[in-house]
Amino acid sequence: MALTRRARARVGDGVAALRGAVGFLTRLPVGRDGAAWEAFRTTPVAMPLTGYLAGALVALPFVFSALPALPPVPDPSGGLPAPTAAFAYVVAVYAVTGINHLDGVADLGDAAVVHGDAERRRDAIRDTTVGVGAVLAVALVRPPSPVSGRRPTRGSGRR
Repeated sequence: MALTRRARARVGDGVAALRGAVGFLTRLPVGRDGAAWEAFRTTPVAMPLTGYLAGALVALPFVFSALPALPPVPDPSGGLPAPTAAFAYVVAVYAVTGINHLDGVADLGDAAVVHGDAERRRDAIRDTTVGVGAVLAVALVRPPSPVSGRRPTRGSGRR
């Protein structure tokens, strides 16, 4: 079944939008250009698709920890040990997404606590120092660290 010229153009726009979203929201090397950005800007469905892709890549350490152990490793419990998988997860988050989203959260927190008009709030966003609002916003958004080293004790938890 041959695609019409219009359908091919729409598929091409969708691919460009996805490339623009991946280029903007992740650190994956897909190239960044004005046409891809414009296609992403006008095609909001590319954002959740990019989120699925990034989430799948970031989840790979947990997938490897659930696989059976490889022959040279005689560990019957599975592939990667839990602390290694947790560390690999943190590295994967940084490798795939970078920390730009956390910087945006910090800027938003700084702007939220500024007293004054919109211009003062914009100045707080452009300021490179970290304020109280930034610290609070990051603390509220950041999940607990999977590499904190804390383990539940025997008998703790729900029954």
